[in-house]
Amino acid sequence: MHAEKKRQQQSADYYQWFLNSLSNPQTKAKYDFELNCYRKYLGLTSANELITPDLIDSPAAIREVDDQIIRYIQHLHKTEKLAPATISLRLSAILYFYMINRINVNRKYISRFKSARKRVRKGDLTYNHKQVQQILSRANKRDRMIILLMASTGMRIGALPHLTIDNLHKLQVKGYPPSLHIYKIIVYEGEPEEYYTFTTFECAAAIDDYLMERDHFGEQCSPESPLIRAEYNYDIPERVQKPEFLTTGGMQRLLDRLLIGSMVRVKHVGRREGEGQWVLHNVMKSHGFRKFTITQMKLAKVDFSDREYLVGHKGSRGLDVNYDRTSEDDRLQEYLKAMDLLTINDENRLRRQVQEQDHTIKVQMAQKDKQIQELIQRQDQLEAWLRNPERFIKMRDEAFKM
Repeated sequence: MHAEKKRQQQSADYYQWFLNSLSNPQTKAKYDFELNCYRKYLGLTSANELITPDLIDSPAAIREVDDQIIRYIQHLHKTEKLAPATISLRLSAILYFYMINRINVNRKYISRFKSARKRVRKGDLTYNHKQVQQILSRANKRDRMIILLMASTGMRIGALPHLTIDNLHKLQVKGYPPSLHIYKIIVYEGEPEEYYTFTTFECAAAIDDYLMERDHFGEQCSPESPLIRAEYNYDIPERVQKPEFLTTGGMQRLLDRLLIGSMVRVKHVGRREGEGQWVLHNVMKSHGFRKFTITQMKLAKVDFSDREYLVGHKGSRGLDVNYDRTSEDDRLQEYLKAMDLLTINDENRLRRQVQEQDHTIKVQMAQKDKQIQELIQRQDQLEAWLRNPERFIKMRDEAFKM
């Protein structure tokens, strides 16, 4: 019996079960990477080797795995000098791997060792308009679109690389000039986390500029094409027609380049400074944009539940997740409250305000013209009645008879 169980254990593909259990592509890619870092640390050729036959029946073997994971955490702290958040993510992947394969490691005991190093944060701030303008000053058309996407929608950086052109839906906004439009964006489409959000007019213009640039260089975009493609050589036609999705790692490197190039960040700040401490930036690299969006929405008094929906928060919405059926138009009206605050460029903001005022004046003048025409018609009718009252009395009597 024991030999049969051992044979089944050896033939099982634990690593594939682990991957198959993860439905979200971003989570799958991240957990896969983190688990394989652990495998390489142990010198194993396959993640399946992490689970040995004796783990099923031997509490001592499980305790050895506990100790092995703790030694790995200490290695990440002391040797690799990783940030606590990175260590937590790596540990989450390892614990999930054992959990999904029904190996009951002592999660509570292991977790006691992951916070051995205290973090020192100068402040938990958000980017401001001036800083985002600085970042945009160093951006090409693709980078500009990415920054404005994060600043106007609050999307997580992990959601951006998986967007396709099919996730964009152009919208004309009632009450605004026809020359302006925004985009509704479906985020995590087809996943349990799916939601939609909106862009500013400024961000929509940046999206259009970037897609027009790709079209100019000969790319034939389809609905399945990546919204954000990796860098490529414009002079190689076959590369132009084979767009690759920009990876999350590529997105992080892009942000590093823009933040350092714009002097919003100093290159070496954030590295380890002294034993037992991890010095962080006062604004998180990518999450600072998400905090910017939420802060501006709060200042604009956007409804709490609508705000949380538009940035993809579920846990904070409580029972609203199951019962709130607010229409898309109503959520759009809430988003429009924050439109000015989410617009980065002052010139864009002023130009849009002038366009809105011109549009409002034209609408009001058209209404006045209509009112004047109605008054003229009434006056003509009154004058005609005064000239021939008997005729109108006869017409009235005939109308009553009918």
